[in-house]
Amino acid sequence: MRELLLATLLALASCSSDTSVPVEPACNPLGAGPCMTPWPSSVFEVDDPSTATGRRLAIPAAALPGRTDLVALDPAGWNLADGFSPTAPLVMAWKGGVSPEGLPAPGDAGDSLTTESSTLIVDVTTGARVAHTVELGAPSADPLAAQAVILRPSSRLVGGHRYAAGITTRVRAADGSELAVPTGFAALRDHKSTDHELLEAMRPRFAEVFEALETAGVPADELVVGWDFTVASGPRPDPTAARDRAILSSAAYADPIDALMAQGLIEMRPAPDSE
Repeated sequence: MRELLLATLLALASCSSDTSVPVEPACNPLGAGPCMTPWPSSVFEVDDPSTATGRRLAIPAAALPGRTDLVALDPAGWNLADGFSPTAPLVMAWKGGVSPEGLPAPGDAGDSLTTESSTLIVDVTTGARVAHTVELGAPSADPLAAQAVILRPSSRLVGGHRYAAGITTRVRAADGSELAVPTGFAALRDHKSTDHELLEAMRPRFAEVFEALETAGVPADELVVGWDFTVASGPRPDPTAARDRAILSSAAYADPIDALMAQGLIEMRPAPDSE
Protein backbone atom coordinates (compact mmCIF):
# COMPACT_ATOMS: atom_id res chain seq x y z
CA MET A 1 0.00 0.00 0.00
CA ARG A 2 2.82 2.37 0.88
CA GLU A 3 4.58 1.57 -2.39
CA LEU A 4 1.35 2.28 -4.31
CA LEU A 5 0.93 5.65 -2.59
CA LEU A 6 4.53 6.58 -3.39
CA ALA A 7 4.08 5.59 -7.03
CA THR A 8 0.92 7.68 -7.25
CA LEU A 9 2.64 10.74 -5.79
CA LEU A 10 5.55 10.36 -8.20
CA ALA A 11 3.17 10.07 -11.12
CA LEU A 12 1.32 13.21 -10.07
CA ALA A 13 4.60 15.08 -9.68
CA SER A 14 5.71 14.04 -13.16
CA CYS A 15 2.43 15.36 -14.63
CA SER A 16 2.61 18.72 -12.89
CA SER A 17 4.10 21.73 -14.62
CA ASP A 18 7.48 23.17 -13.65
CA THR A 19 6.35 26.75 -14.22
CA SER A 20 3.14 28.69 -13.75
CA VAL A 21 2.83 31.36 -16.44
CA PRO A 22 1.05 34.48 -15.08
CA VAL A 23 -0.75 35.15 -18.37
CA GLU A 24 -4.45 34.72 -19.13
CA PRO A 25 -5.25 31.49 -21.04
CA ALA A 26 -6.18 33.32 -24.28
CA CYS A 27 -3.20 35.70 -24.19
CA ASN A 28 0.26 35.27 -25.65
CA PRO A 29 2.32 33.41 -23.02
CA LEU A 30 5.55 34.87 -24.42
CA GLY A 31 4.46 38.39 -23.50
CA ALA A 32 4.90 40.74 -20.61
CA GLY A 33 2.32 43.41 -21.42
CA PRO A 34 -0.76 43.69 -23.67
CA CYS A 35 -2.52 40.37 -24.22
CA MET A 36 -1.63 40.00 -27.92
CA THR A 37 2.08 40.75 -27.69
CA PRO A 38 4.52 39.69 -28.96
CA TRP A 39 2.75 40.08 -32.27
CA PRO A 40 2.45 38.49 -34.76
CA SER A 41 3.07 35.11 -33.18
CA SER A 42 2.67 31.45 -34.02
CA VAL A 43 1.02 31.04 -30.63
CA PHE A 44 -2.09 32.15 -32.55
CA GLU A 45 -1.58 29.62 -35.36
CA VAL A 46 -2.59 25.99 -35.77
CA ASP A 47 -1.65 23.32 -38.31
CA ASP A 48 -3.96 23.12 -41.32
CA PRO A 49 -2.83 20.86 -44.18
CA SER A 50 -5.50 22.34 -46.46
CA THR A 51 -3.75 25.73 -46.71
CA ALA A 52 -0.78 26.79 -48.82
CA THR A 53 1.39 27.41 -45.74
CA GLY A 54 0.15 24.40 -43.81
CA ARG A 55 -0.93 26.81 -41.07
CA ARG A 56 -4.03 28.83 -40.21
CA LEU A 57 -4.64 31.66 -37.77
CA ALA A 58 -6.51 30.78 -34.58
CA ILE A 59 -6.80 34.06 -32.67
CA PRO A 60 -9.04 33.69 -29.60
CA ALA A 61 -11.74 36.32 -29.28
CA ALA A 62 -10.63 36.89 -25.69
CA ALA A 63 -7.18 38.01 -26.91
CA LEU A 64 -8.63 41.04 -28.71
CA PRO A 65 -9.80 44.40 -27.36
CA GLY A 66 -13.57 44.20 -26.87
CA ARG A 67 -14.64 47.13 -29.06
CA THR A 68 -12.87 49.75 -31.14
CA ASP A 69 -14.61 52.80 -32.61
CA LEU A 70 -17.93 51.14 -31.79
CA VAL A 71 -16.95 48.11 -33.87
CA ALA A 72 -17.10 44.79 -32.06
CA LEU A 73 -13.94 42.87 -32.85
CA ASP A 74 -14.45 39.29 -33.98
CA PRO A 75 -11.35 37.30 -35.03
CA ALA A 76 -13.24 34.99 -37.38
CA GLY A 77 -12.32 37.02 -40.46
CA TRP A 78 -8.61 36.99 -39.65
CA ASN A 79 -8.81 33.30 -38.77
CA LEU A 80 -9.60 32.47 -42.40
CA ALA A 81 -6.01 33.39 -43.32
CA ASP A 82 -3.08 30.97 -43.58
CA GLY A 83 -0.72 33.45 -41.95
CA PHE A 84 -0.25 37.04 -40.85
CA SER A 85 -0.10 40.24 -42.86
CA PRO A 86 3.19 40.78 -44.75
CA THR A 87 3.13 44.50 -43.94
CA ALA A 88 2.07 44.71 -40.27
CA PRO A 89 4.70 45.75 -37.70
CA LEU A 90 6.12 43.40 -35.08
CA VAL A 91 5.26 44.49 -31.55
CA MET A 92 6.46 43.58 -28.07
CA ALA A 93 5.90 45.56 -24.85
CA TRP A 94 7.27 45.86 -21.33
CA LYS A 95 5.90 47.46 -18.22
CA GLY A 96 8.02 50.30 -16.90
CA GLY A 97 9.30 51.42 -20.29
CA VAL A 98 12.19 50.68 -22.64
CA SER A 99 15.39 52.61 -23.36
CA PRO A 100 15.91 53.79 -26.96
CA GLU A 101 19.67 53.35 -26.65
CA GLY A 102 21.16 51.09 -29.31
CA LEU A 103 17.95 50.37 -31.20
CA PRO A 104 18.07 50.43 -35.04
CA ALA A 105 16.56 53.88 -35.55
CA PRO A 106 14.61 55.09 -38.59
CA GLY A 107 17.12 55.64 -41.38
CA ASP A 108 19.53 53.07 -39.92
CA ALA A 109 17.94 49.84 -41.13
CA GLY A 110 21.33 48.60 -42.32
CA ASP A 111 22.47 48.39 -38.70
CA SER A 112 19.86 45.70 -38.06
CA LEU A 113 21.67 43.34 -40.46
CA THR A 114 24.84 43.24 -38.37
CA THR A 115 25.59 40.79 -35.58
CA GLU A 116 25.83 43.78 -33.23
CA SER A 117 22.16 44.69 -33.69
CA SER A 118 20.10 44.65 -30.51
CA THR A 119 17.08 43.30 -32.40
CA LEU A 120 16.76 40.86 -35.27
CA ILE A 121 14.24 39.45 -37.71
CA VAL A 122 15.19 36.27 -39.58
CA ASP A 123 13.51 34.69 -42.58
CA VAL A 124 13.49 31.12 -41.28
CA THR A 125 12.70 29.83 -44.78
CA THR A 126 15.90 31.27 -46.25
CA GLY A 127 18.04 32.00 -43.18
CA ALA A 128 18.51 35.64 -44.20
CA ARG A 129 18.32 38.55 -41.78
CA VAL A 130 15.61 41.12 -42.50
CA ALA A 131 16.46 44.82 -42.45
CA HIS A 132 14.24 46.78 -40.07
CA THR A 133 14.03 49.80 -37.82
CA VAL A 134 12.65 50.09 -34.30
CA GLU A 135 10.33 52.65 -32.73
CA LEU A 136 9.11 52.93 -29.17
CA GLY A 137 5.54 53.58 -28.20
CA ALA A 138 4.85 56.78 -26.32
CA PRO A 139 6.04 56.53 -22.69
CA SER A 140 3.52 56.67 -19.88
CA ALA A 141 3.65 58.42 -16.54
CA ASP A 142 2.22 55.24 -15.05
CA PRO A 143 5.16 52.99 -14.08
CA LEU A 144 2.92 49.92 -14.47
CA ALA A 145 1.90 50.80 -18.03
CA ALA A 146 3.52 48.87 -20.86
CA GLN A 147 5.60 50.60 -23.51
CA ALA A 148 5.69 49.07 -26.98
CA VAL A 149 8.80 48.12 -28.95
CA ILE A 150 7.78 48.22 -32.61
CA LEU A 151 9.94 46.53 -35.26
CA ARG A 152 9.20 47.71 -38.81
CA PRO A 153 10.65 45.62 -41.67
CA SER A 154 12.09 47.81 -44.41
CA SER A 155 10.33 45.84 -47.12
CA ARG A 156 7.27 43.67 -47.46
CA LEU A 157 7.75 40.21 -45.96
CA VAL A 158 7.54 37.23 -48.31
CA GLY A 159 4.21 35.46 -48.47
CA GLY A 160 4.28 31.87 -47.28
CA HIS A 161 7.57 32.26 -45.40
CA ARG A 162 8.14 31.70 -41.71
CA TYR A 163 9.94 34.38 -39.71
CA ALA A 164 11.59 34.56 -36.30
CA ALA A 165 12.17 37.72 -34.29
CA GLY A 166 14.36 38.39 -31.31
CA ILE A 167 15.02 41.18 -28.83
CA THR A 168 18.41 40.76 -27.24
CA THR A 169 19.79 41.56 -23.81
CA ARG A 170 21.41 44.67 -25.34
CA VAL A 171 17.98 46.32 -25.13
CA ARG A 172 17.48 47.77 -21.67
CA ALA A 173 14.64 49.05 -19.55
CA ALA A 174 13.98 52.79 -19.41
CA ASP A 175 15.99 53.09 -16.19
CA GLY A 176 18.96 51.22 -17.67
CA SER A 177 18.31 47.97 -15.86
CA GLU A 178 17.79 44.61 -17.55
CA LEU A 179 14.47 43.99 -19.23
CA ALA A 180 12.41 41.28 -17.60
CA VAL A 181 12.49 37.98 -19.47
CA PRO A 182 8.86 36.83 -19.86
CA THR A 183 8.12 33.73 -17.80
CA GLY A 184 6.80 31.78 -20.77
CA PHE A 185 9.86 32.47 -22.90
CA ALA A 186 12.18 31.50 -20.04
CA ALA A 187 10.29 28.21 -19.70
CA LEU A 188 10.84 27.39 -23.37
CA ARG A 189 14.50 28.39 -23.17
CA ASP A 190 15.09 26.35 -20.03
CA HIS A 191 13.02 23.33 -21.14
CA LYS A 192 10.53 23.68 -18.30
CA SER A 193 6.93 22.58 -18.69
CA THR A 194 4.16 25.08 -17.93
CA ASP A 195 0.48 25.29 -17.15
CA HIS A 196 -0.29 27.42 -20.24
CA GLU A 197 -1.97 25.43 -23.02
CA LEU A 198 -1.07 27.83 -25.83
CA LEU A 199 2.60 27.74 -24.88
CA GLU A 200 2.68 23.97 -24.67
CA ALA A 201 0.97 23.72 -28.06
CA MET A 202 3.70 25.80 -29.69
CA ARG A 203 6.60 24.12 -27.86
CA PRO A 204 7.29 21.34 -30.44
CA ARG A 205 8.15 23.89 -33.17
CA PHE A 206 10.05 26.34 -30.98
CA ALA A 207 13.41 24.58 -31.18
CA GLU A 208 13.50 25.76 -34.80
CA VAL A 209 13.10 29.36 -33.60
CA PHE A 210 16.08 29.09 -31.27
CA GLU A 211 18.08 27.43 -34.06
CA ALA A 212 17.27 30.16 -36.59
CA LEU A 213 18.17 32.96 -34.20
CA GLU A 214 21.39 31.26 -33.08
CA THR A 215 22.42 30.64 -36.69
CA ALA A 216 21.93 34.37 -37.24
CA GLY A 217 24.34 35.04 -34.36
CA VAL A 218 22.14 35.27 -31.26
CA PRO A 219 22.05 32.26 -28.91
CA ALA A 220 19.12 31.74 -26.56
CA ASP A 221 20.97 33.07 -23.50
CA GLU A 222 21.39 36.45 -25.23
CA LEU A 223 17.66 36.86 -25.86
CA VAL A 224 15.17 38.67 -23.67
CA VAL A 225 12.44 37.23 -25.88
CA GLY A 226 12.08 35.52 -29.24
CA TRP A 227 9.10 34.40 -31.25
CA ASP A 228 8.03 33.28 -34.72
CA PHE A 229 5.13 33.62 -37.15
CA THR A 230 3.99 32.61 -40.62
CA VAL A 231 3.22 35.17 -43.33
CA ALA A 232 0.05 34.58 -45.32
CA SER A 233 0.54 33.08 -48.77
CA GLY A 234 -1.80 35.62 -50.35
CA PRO A 235 -4.66 38.04 -49.65
CA ARG A 236 -6.95 37.21 -46.78
CA PRO A 237 -10.08 35.37 -47.97
CA ASP A 238 -13.09 37.60 -48.53
CA PRO A 239 -15.08 37.52 -45.26
CA THR A 240 -18.35 37.87 -47.18
CA ALA A 241 -17.76 34.37 -48.52
CA ALA A 242 -17.95 32.86 -45.04
CA ARG A 243 -21.14 31.63 -43.46
CA ASP A 244 -20.81 33.79 -40.36
CA ARG A 245 -21.46 37.39 -41.38
CA ALA A 246 -20.36 38.53 -37.93
CA ILE A 247 -16.78 38.32 -39.17
CA LEU A 248 -17.36 41.49 -41.20
CA SER A 249 -16.54 43.39 -38.02
CA SER A 250 -12.92 42.28 -38.27
CA ALA A 251 -12.72 43.55 -41.85
CA ALA A 252 -12.50 47.08 -40.41
CA TYR A 253 -8.82 46.40 -39.68
CA ALA A 254 -6.26 44.79 -41.98
CA ASP A 255 -4.48 43.26 -38.99
CA PRO A 256 -5.43 42.91 -35.31
CA ILE A 257 -2.46 45.06 -34.33
CA ASP A 258 -4.27 47.94 -36.06
CA ALA A 259 -7.11 47.36 -33.61
CA LEU A 260 -4.68 47.66 -30.69
CA MET A 261 -3.38 50.97 -32.03
CA ALA A 262 -6.91 52.26 -32.67
CA GLN A 263 -7.83 51.31 -29.11
CA GLY A 264 -4.91 53.36 -27.82
CA LEU A 265 -3.28 50.28 -26.30
CA ILE A 266 -0.22 51.02 -28.44
CA GLU A 267 0.36 54.74 -28.73
CA MET A 268 2.94 55.91 -31.23
CA ARG A 269 5.42 58.66 -30.49
CA PRO A 270 4.77 61.75 -32.65
CA ALA A 271 7.23 62.26 -35.49
CA PRO A 272 9.92 64.86 -34.68
CA ASP A 273 8.55 67.39 -37.20
CA SER A 274 5.04 67.16 -35.74
CA GLU A 275 5.92 67.89 -32.14
